[in-house]
Amino acid sequence: MIRWCAYCQNYLGEAEPFDKFSISHGLCSKCAESGIAESGDAVKRLRPLSDFFIKLRREAREGSNFNPKDWVTKAFELGIKADSILVGLVQPALYEIGELWQKGEVNVATEHRFSSFAEMLISTIYQERPELSRNSRSQNPDILLANADGNYHTLGVKFLEVSLLTAGLKTHTLLPGIPVSEIIAQTRSLKPKALGLSVSMPDQVKNIQELAREVARLPEKERPLLLVGGRQVKEGLLTPGPDIIYCRSISDFPFDRIKAQ
Repeated sequence: MIRWCAYCQNYLGEAEPFDKFSISHGLCSKCAESGIAESGDAVKRLRPLSDFFIKLRREAREGSNFNPKDWVTKAFELGIKADSILVGLVQPALYEIGELWQKGEVNVATEHRFSSFAEMLISTIYQERPELSRNSRSQNPDILLANADGNYHTLGVKFLEVSLLTAGLKTHTLLPGIPVSEIIAQTRSLKPKALGLSVSMPDQVKNIQELAREVARLPEKERPLLLVGGRQVKEGLLTPGPDIIYCRSISDFPFDRIKAQ
């Protein structure tokens, strides 16, 4: 289930069941404190967002030709933030299209077309919100993002980067997946406060422990927080270990710890 604040249209994260992609309205802490919920019109406020998401999913399944500029403009008109467009709307639609492809209910051309649309959507968001791109590719990043070696699914990390930039962090992203030795070399050079690794397949899990060992060997003052996310984490297939923070969704991201460093 995809959770949204029915009042400020802010993406709140996901909840069980993770394989269901309908929208459930909630209430963020800021709106709760403001007392806006007492107006009692949550369903009315959520309806345009729900209709927007339903249309996105329908056109994705049908293989429609998307104009990313139109979608971004409409989303901003609805009050949806840049990161919420990607993580809260497009990413669940991508998961759903992937599952439909595995079942043979959509063809590979449809899946590729929607993935291409997602890539163009990211570029359009950066064009419309240039303040976000200024803090990407930072040589003094708050967080260094990387895919595990062999992980060629880049959209998830790109979506996450927009979320982190929206939250005011500086980022540097390494794509596609590269060996642990190269990730550590970049970590030594850039000295980020946190290091994020995306793991999509079971055979990439070994990268986590290898990276954890190498991070532990860094000087204490240069040792970043190690964060791990991706499909394997989202589906609860990994057992938490010491010195590793597993993030099933953006709501698990330790923003306060990174900003405090």
